[in-house]
Amino acid sequence: MRKAGIHNFPAIDRVVYGKAASDALNDEAVRLDAKRVFLIVSRTLNTKTDEIEKIRRALGERHVATFDGIAEHTTRKQAADVARQAKDAGADLVAAVGGGSAIDLAQDRHHGDGT
Repeated sequence: MRKAGIHNFPAIDRVVYGKAASDALNDEAVRLDAKRVFLIVSRTLNTKTDEIEKIRRALGERHVATFDGIAEHTTRKQAADVARQAKDAGADLVAAVGGGSAIDLAQDRHHGDGT
């Protein structure tokens, strides 16, 4: 039997398109006055492309850490571990770059309870 439940999707504040991810993310960090950006990224993007490095370069001193060890099915334990890493890094903005698992993990980190 399937468990009943509710999942609340956070509101999307804005969607940026038509510009490089590195520029868009840096612009958002500036707009939000974020000083310490923690990246949750796909390992493939981080190791097989230069896209994440472009983002780190664009953020410059705002970039404090990158996490790319995302499990395929994000667990509450992993979300808590990554939240602790972001807190230890003094992050004031957590940004997800990549597929659904990165976004799920960032969302779980943001809400703290997986909802």
